[in-house]
Amino acid sequence: MSMNGSLSFVPAHEAAIDVGGTGLNGMTPELLHRASALPFKKKLRWFRQCRDKLKIDWQYGHVKVRVSRDNLLYDSNQSFQKIKKDDMHKIFRFQFQGEEGIDAGGLAREWFQVVSDQLFNPDFGLFVGSGVGGETVTINPQSGIANEHHLEYFRFAGRLLGKAFFDSQIVGCHLALPIYKHLLAMPITFHDLSVVDADLVSGLVSVILFFFF
Repeated sequence: MSMNGSLSFVPAHEAAIDVGGTGLNGMTPELLHRASALPFKKKLRWFRQCRDKLKIDWQYGHVKVRVSRDNLLYDSNQSFQKIKKDDMHKIFRFQFQGEEGIDAGGLAREWFQVVSDQLFNPDFGLFVGSGVGGETVTINPQSGIANEHHLEYFRFAGRLLGKAFFDSQIVGCHLALPIYKHLLAMPITFHDLSVVDADLVSGLVSVILFFFF
């Protein structure tokens, strides 16, 4: 995010986060050559073992998130803005105002599902439908026009997905393939563009065929 409010991708290798002692120090040789060669189930087990080393037990602190159903997205965003980076490793407990339910896991699952449904809904303006049928979403280049607080909510979206990944929670969104590849520092190819704009790719292929064949 630049000072003038525009959005651009940071080179993935520059966005690696140092989490020393966990085996997740960015794109390390271990991640590339050892873990990546494992079968999927073993990869998942390896990842969870590394992730669990970052978790903070309840007795060392936890986070309470209190929100209103009538202003769920706004309240959730405001709560997350106050949460420090290291607190993201703590256990979160959610409470809906006016409800006496105790969060034993069910409220957390509901919160992640409902908030992600609203946040990634194209009607909110941050993301637009992508691919055949619009079943996936990608970043809306006009998000600043659709939502004046778009940068703040993009940051919230990132923290929401990170926390969901950390806590093994399900979220109601499917991001376009190029976004996942960028997060993994994998090169984005011409073919990947078809996921975002199939008509554009079809047109470019026609132009290439016309001039070179």
